[in-house]
Amino acid sequence: MSFELNAILDRIKGNFICVYDGESKVFSSKDEFERSNIEKNCYVSAISSQDGMVVLELKKWNSPIADTNSDWVKEYEKQFGTAPSFF
Repeated sequence: MSFELNAILDRIKGNFICVYDGESKVFSSKDEFERSNIEKNCYVSAISSQDGMVVLELKKWNSPIADTNSDWVKEYEKQFGTAPSFF
């Protein structure tokens, strides 16, 4: 679970709703959320309220992927004769 999501869940007192991949589910605690089958590698994309409960809209977090076809990559390869290292 991301630090951001963990910190938000620590502060919610009472029931809350998580919306993930088009499904909405009510949780009574952070522990219940942790035991659920909702993907834990996600981030909070929006926070709202509904019927007196906090609503967290969650989206799966994906590692950023470098665009190896961009102009700067081609220029780098031309200048240095090798592809850039991203590590």
